[in-house]
Amino acid sequence: MSAVNTYPSRVFLITIFFVFLGCSLGTAQTPTFYYYQGGAVELELVNNQLAVQYQPGIDPAVQSAAMARAGVSIVTTTPTGIGAWYVAELATSMSGAQDADAQIRTLLNSPDIQFVSPVFRGLNNGRLTITPDILMRVKEDSRPAGPAIIARLAPDLAVTEHEFGNMPGAYKLHSSSRNGFEVLHQANLLAEDPQVAWAEPDMHFTAVHCLTPNDPGYPNLWGINNTGQFGGTPDIDMDGNLAWDISTGTSTVKIVILDTGVQQDHPDINQETGRDFTGDIYDGGPGNACDNHGTTVAGCVTAKINNALGTVGIAPDCRVLSARIGVATVPCNGTWSGSYSWTVDALAWAETQGVRVSNNSNSYGGTSSAITAKYNSTYANGMVHFASAGNDGVDQSGYPASLATVNSVSAINYFGDLASFSNYGPDISVSAPGTAVYTTDRTGTDGYYSGDYGYVQGTSYSAPYAAGAAALIIAVEPTLTAAEVEDKLRCTSRDMGDPGRDEIYGYGLVNTYNSTSQPWTDTDGDGYAEPCDNCPGVYNPLQEESDGDGVGDSCDVCPLDRYDDADGDSYCADVDNCPAAYNPAQDDADGDNVGDLCDNCLTDYNPLQEDVDGDGIGDSCEIIRTWYVQTDGMGDAPTIQAAIDSTTHGDTVAVIDGVYAGVGNREISLRGRRILLTSANGPETAIIDPAGSSSTPRRAFALNQGEDAQTVIERLTIRGGYGGTFNGSASGGGILFNESSPLVKNCVFTGNAAVAGGAVYAFRSAPLLVNCTFVDNSASIGSAVFSYDQSAVTLENCIIAYNLTSSPAACYEASSATAACTDVYGNAGGDWMGCLAGQDGANGNFSIDPLFCNLDEGELSISDNSPCAPANNDCDTLIGALPTGCACDCAQYCDLDLSNSINPLDVAYIVNYVYKQLDARAVLVACPGDNGDWDCSGIVSPVDVAWYVSFVYKSSNVGPCEPCGCTPYPDNCPNYP
Repeated sequence: MSAVNTYPSRVFLITIFFVFLGCSLGTAQTPTFYYYQGGAVELELVNNQLAVQYQPGIDPAVQSAAMARAGVSIVTTTPTGIGAWYVAELATSMSGAQDADAQIRTLLNSPDIQFVSPVFRGLNNGRLTITPDILMRVKEDSRPAGPAIIARLAPDLAVTEHEFGNMPGAYKLHSSSRNGFEVLHQANLLAEDPQVAWAEPDMHFTAVHCLTPNDPGYPNLWGINNTGQFGGTPDIDMDGNLAWDISTGTSTVKIVILDTGVQQDHPDINQETGRDFTGDIYDGGPGNACDNHGTTVAGCVTAKINNALGTVGIAPDCRVLSARIGVATVPCNGTWSGSYSWTVDALAWAETQGVRVSNNSNSYGGTSSAITAKYNSTYANGMVHFASAGNDGVDQSGYPASLATVNSVSAINYFGDLASFSNYGPDISVSAPGTAVYTTDRTGTDGYYSGDYGYVQGTSYSAPYAAGAAALIIAVEPTLTAAEVEDKLRCTSRDMGDPGRDEIYGYGLVNTYNSTSQPWTDTDGDGYAEPCDNCPGVYNPLQEESDGDGVGDSCDVCPLDRYDDADGDSYCADVDNCPAAYNPAQDDADGDNVGDLCDNCLTDYNPLQEDVDGDGIGDSCEIIRTWYVQTDGMGDAPTIQAAIDSTTHGDTVAVIDGVYAGVGNREISLRGRRILLTSANGPETAIIDPAGSSSTPRRAFALNQGEDAQTVIERLTIRGGYGGTFNGSASGGGILFNESSPLVKNCVFTGNAAVAGGAVYAFRSAPLLVNCTFVDNSASIGSAVFSYDQSAVTLENCIIAYNLTSSPAACYEASSATAACTDVYGNAGGDWMGCLAGQDGANGNFSIDPLFCNLDEGELSISDNSPCAPANNDCDTLIGALPTGCACDCAQYCDLDLSNSINPLDVAYIVNYVYKQLDARAVLVACPGDNGDWDCSGIVSPVDVAWYVSFVYKSSNVGPCEPCGCTPYPDNCPNYP
């Protein structure tokens, strides 16, 4: 085809393209796209915001009220930091670009407004808004005609800068329009002209610094940035990394640590010289070998940032001052002694040092009028106080956390739940991370750990995190009073429980990004600053709020429905047939009063939305399939993980014979799906081997998405795993159950290792393991099973034998491991020890050699006379993963002295038999006369002896074993059938 013929087609396609843009990216006068590098970039309209530039000197609060009278109700206006530009949040969401343009035109009726722009969602969820200015450049061959091109395309644009940015042919233009849509349209007209290289509005945008510290311990800090690194719930954190893009604190903001001393020369703690109030020493350092607590507390607040060392505190550029108010008990038992006056003197000294925040991570053994009075007076003078709620798991806070002028802080774990040890109750102000906290320790041989850092837990660490968050607020807004800092910390916390304050989280989980990014202003003058106002922008001093959703009635589009109109389709949740999706038409094809966008089975009337397996597909529409996996990647999915990711509830993943290793076949997650993961031919042939080691930890399964007993793993061998870090140590070499309780049956665990739970580690889980075999697994605690933190592991019909280095099952933190019809034998750390102690003889349990077919060769089937065979135990069931029956090979037939090895004595026996016609030991009497006929010649000859000797000493093939003979009676091979 010639170029002449194709040219018209190209013109046609280009024309169609721009027609398409006109339809899909907004009409000509209300475009929702701009041009970048010659291509159209679609812009997502934020449907409840407009950007407003007021005339100089106009009070935005007054103007908002005026706009409401004009018909545009504004909830709040927030300054952008650029001149008189504000972002206005509308009380009613706009339906699209046309509606937004109509709202803009209404606002522009006010002479007090210079310009209004739609708000578009930018990269990183930021904000893009249009200004009256346009940036453009004419192509090189058209530059002499630049002014004429501008006059032709946009005669109402004024050139305000030639050679913009020192770029030839570039201009900065200014539009007389006050409407952002119109300016965007003007820029697009320029960009579409073939003589123009590029044109775009001079947009305002938001950006972030994207600070990631270089401190090596930063990835451990789930409380600051939870990525799920400990198996927890991502984003259950204080958003400290986002807050650091706003402020990392300042040296002028000081926090006093009331404790048993902070190491004064610690290289990773930002601090000023402290003071001792016990009379022991001069400064605020530790006084004895057990004064360790204060150093770990201080690191949570101001461990230095970007010094390539250790960890990071939540307010790293603020300063702590140590006030030593107690002497730790020796030997170290977690208690200390103090005097009421020492605390009072410490608070008084802190006042003289300009301290704005105090932290006391202790629960006193008494209450004091003097201490209470001093807390009250320092609070009145601007100091904000924090204290640990206590670690007793009761519904009251210790003293001084119980004081009205002290913020009591509860501790949460990385799932967002109250830590099992944390106190709670009416005194709780806020909550903060308090488990697996990585922080500073005393250096060298001092402190809790041999290293200079370590993991700690307790409300002792949630309190300084909250105190550091308050310090960041003060760093950003230093004029706030103590009460205002408290209010802002509470109002910007992430509400974790029921709406409003509760006795578990208080006002919520501390969120440092919210508290530093939202200015403390009261634009509507009702006495409530925006972060705490349930209807910012509207004067509502009574804060009426009827439905408990945290949105004031003055702003609530559905004041009697706490779930409101979340999807913005003008239907409140109580009448919306699909409250989670925008569906103004309320389409419901099958008439079951469940909107099509939410219906789990569009074709059937199913108002109850039955979904037995919980996969989101209604029972009447369910389709179940089997996914086959092969080691060569040529199955229905390339890896086990890929197959699981493709499943829905009820599916089966079938593993074909082979050894599965590498990415996608280790650290396998079942995604919380109720599926069956099984092998095609049993655990003898389907092996998952993550090839883990202490230097390269890899486990077979990491289950952490709430699997229950309808999720089944069966008929697999799991070997060679080494547990990765979980709860501060290498845990679960084979399977990690993290709040996961599936059924595991007919599986073999062998050669797995970890620090805790060589084969299995359970955390807040209740897995059931049936007919499983555990052999040669190792761990410092729980060589086979480790049950931790309210877990309940159940073992039925299992063999736990010959595991290494520790007792086979260990339980901690209110956890258990129970067994029934289980054989526990020959384990290096003892059999019925740990949390299996006392179960010998109970529920059919016993301790007898399971008689594996060939343990040395890894043949873990059991012989017919094994106590684990169904006919040989009181449970009348198969115990272990593999069936009975051992396949005797030639070598086993020739082991005539039953020594479990082939040796010269066996040769002597057969030579005696062949050449001297002597009884080659009683074993041969019971055998047929042709038992030594290896060449199947019908007679026993010297050739048979030669072959036998060749086999024994040269490892050569002896000759055929079957079917010519070699079928000894049972007592010839006592471990074989």
